[in-house]
Amino acid sequence: MSSKKKFAIRFVSRRLESEFIGLKKCNPKFYESINRTIERLSREPYRFGRYIPSRRAGYWIRKFNVEKVWIYNLTKSWRMIYSVVEDEVWIVGLILEWLDHKEYDRRRGR
Repeated sequence: MSSKKKFAIRFVSRRLESEFIGLKKCNPKFYESINRTIERLSREPYRFGRYIPSRRAGYWIRKFNVEKVWIYNLTKSWRMIYSVVEDEVWIVGLILEWLDHKEYDRRRGR
């Protein structure tokens, strides 16, 4: 039996996944930016974005009940927040949200 873990990308909610799908028609460039980011995340989940220390990630840790949070800059002003959840068989990249930089700073308490 192979010891290599399976990998999957999931959205934290159906609403977020629907928003992502809706971007394909209403904002194709932004949709492609997120889609490319998801593809890259699936190749290197732990080395892809920047880890947010727990003292700054409290909002997301509490809201989404995750232990660790990462950030990736989508564009000059947009960020994608995600977590990586792992068990014996799976590694799951969990997309929590995308937001503009101003909202990101607000949620970090700045």
